[in-house]
Amino acid sequence: MNLYKPVFFTTLFIILFAASSLPGFALFETWDAVEDALDSDRENAVDTIDAFIAELQQWKASLASKFYIDSGLSPDASIATIINDANDLAQALQEAALHNDDASRTRITQLSTKIRNEVKDWRNFDNRVLQEAQNRYFYHFITFIILMALLVLALYFVYRAWAKAEFRAGKSAAAFRDASLAQELERKRISFELHDSVIPEIRAISGRLAKEERIALEETMMNLRSICRELTPPDFKRLAFGDALAQLGRDFMLRSGIECRMRINEKLDTGALSPEDSLNSYRIVQEALHNCEKHSGSKTVFLWAHNRNTNGKNYIHIGIQDDGIGIPALAPHHLNDRFYHFGINNMKERAALIHSSLELKNIDGGGLLVTLIVPIDETETTIQNTGGGWGGLMHSIIIIEDHELMRRGLRDALEGSKLWEVRSEASNYADAEKLITRFARSSEKEKKVEPDVILLDITLKNDNGLDLIALIRKEYVLAPAMPRILVYTMHEDYAHLHAALQAGATGYISKTANDEELLKALNDVLHNKKVVSEDLMPHILNATDALHYLTRREKEIFLLVQEGADNKAIAQRLGISKRTIENHLSIIYDKLGVFSRNELAGL
Repeated sequence: MNLYKPVFFTTLFIILFAASSLPGFALFETWDAVEDALDSDRENAVDTIDAFIAELQQWKASLASKFYIDSGLSPDASIATIINDANDLAQALQEAALHNDDASRTRITQLSTKIRNEVKDWRNFDNRVLQEAQNRYFYHFITFIILMALLVLALYFVYRAWAKAEFRAGKSAAAFRDASLAQELERKRISFELHDSVIPEIRAISGRLAKEERIALEETMMNLRSICRELTPPDFKRLAFGDALAQLGRDFMLRSGIECRMRINEKLDTGALSPEDSLNSYRIVQEALHNCEKHSGSKTVFLWAHNRNTNGKNYIHIGIQDDGIGIPALAPHHLNDRFYHFGINNMKERAALIHSSLELKNIDGGGLLVTLIVPIDETETTIQNTGGGWGGLMHSIIIIEDHELMRRGLRDALEGSKLWEVRSEASNYADAEKLITRFARSSEKEKKVEPDVILLDITLKNDNGLDLIALIRKEYVLAPAMPRILVYTMHEDYAHLHAALQAGATGYISKTANDEELLKALNDVLHNKKVVSEDLMPHILNATDALHYLTRREKEIFLLVQEGADNKAIAQRLGISKRTIENHLSIIYDKLGVFSRNELAGL
């Protein structure tokens, strides 16, 4: 009953609000009409009483009456009693019309007085119920307002707590970013100190020592140079990310003696990845390789990197896999403090800083798989204005080409795009050398980079344009950033391509390319993407090449897939579970850069 009453009064008030009073909104008026008829026109009084009875019966069947009855709220005289008395009154009127005696008139007076008192009782009760409903409604309304206020207050405190947490997380991320940058600067300073001071002093001392001691010092200097390379952060304004990873793998192999099998996409697209984010990704891979060298006990390490598109979003997918002992700390209920020194927390913090996904997973049969997925799509914070028109961002370029007509055509195409400003031109090696030196020293002095790209022809009358690449790298070594170099040539052979890329060119494109292809190539090299003419790209790896990147177990599974076996058949052949086969296939897909079983079988 206690739970029912609040609902009753709230619902009742809504009905009362619509009907003004209940049940008397019409009943009371009808009874007044009955009394008027009894006083003046008793011949029509029976019809009026019938109308009164009909209204009573109608209200008795209504929802409001149900609320009264179910709640136990009603005056002493029920509606049924009033209906019975009204029927008796109608009957008394009919008898009085026949007999017209004092007994009939007395009965009519008694019944009408009784009904009048019952209706009055209902009227008073109805007013009390209405007032009570209004009070209860007001009480519940106030309670609702208070609850809503408390809810808003609670939400406010929750929001404040969330905002503070976000602020602390932001401050933590900013502090980690600042610490990382400071660490990189310190690494660079130590590297320069070793390279410029310590190594020369050791070299000077070695000249005064015996042969055996000199050999030992030479090995020490080689180790110091290796440390310098490891400490110095790659300049991703000058160096392509894929090349940096490949060099990291080669250095790891030379330093550790552990075989490192690499499969890094030559056209790895870094999209809108900033140099800072590239460096953080690089350091994560470096730390993973360091763990392989120092802790895993592995004999072979696999390193791969390629692009993936998932749900319309572009990523760089990087994987590092070894065949060592794995990390026991990843196993449930097994935590070894020694593994905290692996720098895993540092790797995770760097991954969070660049909004990337880092996963470490022990492999069935031994070994560890580290997967880093880096988003490279442009965001609101990375989008730059590169649109055309005078309001767009103009990039500067130098053209080094010995043919006047070719230079003029290139200048018209570039400036016509509204994206490029031809800063200067050179038609021979001597002029190009002066131009590069002047711009490089101006860039170093004024702390700006001019140009953004150098478009270079190989054949410059009697000179080789490739020699200019070494000059560019030498002159710009102290500049804030090095211009990208796009070789634009008629030579479509692998010898020239290899020489240009080895010298440090960012891209190599044939003169047969149209204006649209040229502009796309320039935009790609501007964003540190390796660009090579399609007809000069190496063919896709065949099955024999692919096997080089797989472990023994992965090779077995790969060859069985080539034979057309399904997962169930492979599991039966190798004596392992179907789930293990699926895990191995997932790793094989990642290593070889394929997305389906059909692609894998087609290698």
